[in-house]
Amino acid sequence: MSSYTIKGTNQTIRGGDTVLFNAGGNELPYVGLVKEITLGRSDPEVTVAWFYRPRDTCYANAKFIGKDELFYSKHIDNLSAETIIGKCVVHHFTDYLDLKSIGPTDFYCRYRYDYITKNLDAGRDKVAVYCICELPNNPDRAMIKCEGSCHDW
Repeated sequence: MSSYTIKGTNQTIRGGDTVLFNAGGNELPYVGLVKEITLGRSDPEVTVAWFYRPRDTCYANAKFIGKDELFYSKHIDNLSAETIIGKCVVHHFTDYLDLKSIGPTDFYCRYRYDYITKNLDAGRDKVAVYCICELPNNPDRAMIKCEGSCHDW
């Protein structure tokens, strides 16, 4: 199968799309990257690589993590496509900062998360750090220009 139409919507997903999965109850939806869509025993199935929400990791209280930030992982599962509730967009951080309007299905990702070792890794993309604190930018916190010698934000 090359695509799947989400039940109750006119949204069609394909491999490479980022989607929201029903987490049950009042929980925030899970976010995953669709790797493949196949026909299971009775229903279409998706192979998905998960994005972790910071609150589900040991980085939940890190000052440099924003509310819309997700961590990409190599944690892969196969599940019913019927658990998908909608599409979303996981932006590169700089693209996210350039958005004119941020909706409830807009997220950003700067780090890969190793769910076994619990480590974050920026990979080839360097995450810029700022001023004396040497922390990455958090778009949820105002950055004030340093009055010291560096004049950075």
